[in-house]
Amino acid sequence: MKKEKIMRPPKVPPRVAPILVIGDSIVDIYREGERLGLSAETPTVVGKDIRRKISIGGAALVARNILALGREVTFISLVGKDDAGKEVARLADPHLTLHLIKENRTTTAKERFWIGGYKLLQWDYRDNRPISKDSEEAIVRYYKKNLSRFDKVIISDYRHG
Repeated sequence: MKKEKIMRPPKVPPRVAPILVIGDSIVDIYREGERLGLSAETPTVVGKDIRRKISIGGAALVARNILALGREVTFISLVGKDDAGKEVARLADPHLTLHLIKENRTTTAKERFWIGGYKLLQWDYRDNRPISKDSEEAIVRYYKKNLSRFDKVIISDYRHG
């Protein structure tokens, strides 16, 4: 899977201190398909997968939007040791510093299934447990040690991990 490209405005403002964004990442998976008919067992639409698109949202979207405005961003987020966590790790930009804290949990992902312009189903993968004490302490340590480097701090909580 190729890295997600972040669009920039034509004129980038002069560089100033980076912005720190702390928050939860959400992997949005969109599956588009075509209708094949109905299942013989139940009144369920049967579809054929045509395309799949992955986008990174939640606080990661906040970080991406700030990058698109031409600012440098340091992004701290908690992810699981799973495929969705690997998708978040693919975020790349020369002006992005990514600090991912990995735990044994599910990275929040929302998988949506579309056929003929209609969303048939959304399947959510999430772990809303509080983060571990070790992860919390690591974030606080980083924050205290590096706060003076940042122009602004944004804490973005989509309430999904």
